[in-house]
Amino acid sequence: MSRDPLHVFLILFSLLVTLFSVVLCSLAYFADNSESTWFKNNKQDVASVYHTVITPSAWVNGLWGLIYLWQVTWILHHLYTICKKQADGYNEAISTGLVATYTLAISILNSAFFCYDRYYFIVYLPLLCITSLLFLTCLGIHVYNVSKLRREFFQTFRSNFVRRHVFFQNGMAFIFAWSGLEALLSLAVILVYQTGQTQNVSGVVSLSLLVFFMLISVLVENSFHEKFATYIFAHWLVVIWLLIGCLTENWDTSSATCIAVIVILCFSVVYFLSKSYLAMQRYRRIKIPHRSATVAQKYPSKNTMRGNEKSVKLRQQLQF
Repeated sequence: MSRDPLHVFLILFSLLVTLFSVVLCSLAYFADNSESTWFKNNKQDVASVYHTVITPSAWVNGLWGLIYLWQVTWILHHLYTICKKQADGYNEAISTGLVATYTLAISILNSAFFCYDRYYFIVYLPLLCITSLLFLTCLGIHVYNVSKLRREFFQTFRSNFVRRHVFFQNGMAFIFAWSGLEALLSLAVILVYQTGQTQNVSGVVSLSLLVFFMLISVLVENSFHEKFATYIFAHWLVVIWLLIGCLTENWDTSSATCIAVIVILCFSVVYFLSKSYLAMQRYRRIKIPHRSATVAQKYPSKNTMRGNEKSVKLRQQLQF
């Protein structure tokens, strides 16, 4: 399935769209109000005009660099595994539908940059919500595919599952969480500057939605999806990063919004550290599953291939 022409075309196209998104994000961040650029304002200019009590510091936007680096890395790695002669089951988890959904999400994200630059927050908000939902769909598809294929990762179980698949899943979690948090920031802007709500009301509404989604995440991660969500923790790093940026920009101990941000930040840090510790303990307890004859024939290990080569050479020497 991974070497299907349609799949190869989509993964190459997704790489081009992602690289184009990197260019757009760079232009949006470093725009200098010049008519020669595609963007009239940079992100900091927009944030200073439409400032709220939860607007983070400018350095928080630097997370876009890590997010795009992560996306380009998994796409290039996927292309590399497609070109490998020896299949190992890794490509099966990244299906054609997943790549198509990811490409659509990146394309919508590209259009959202222009809406933000033109102050079209009423359009920017739903675009970010759709983008975040699509990235979450990609994550869900991958987790589902891995749950079906994990028995096939026999002798390289640790390498394939914990390193490769968790790397991809956390990359999706990064961009999914950041898109969702950007949507909450945009909601605060709309409440203040387009509906006439106070700064405190907009901050409380956005933070309340953040707490709601965090509780859903905790519930999902510690219930029926605990087995597959143990190693997905990048979204908590994004939340911590944003909340720290909010505090450095809007530090005011007399503000209820600032106190709420501190409480949410403390909970996020404690939960992230606890989740990381449990993930490390679970990783150490991973056992290599039994390797059946069917799986061994489909995905031969390196040791098996070397043993077969030695057997062939030995038989050739005995014939002489």
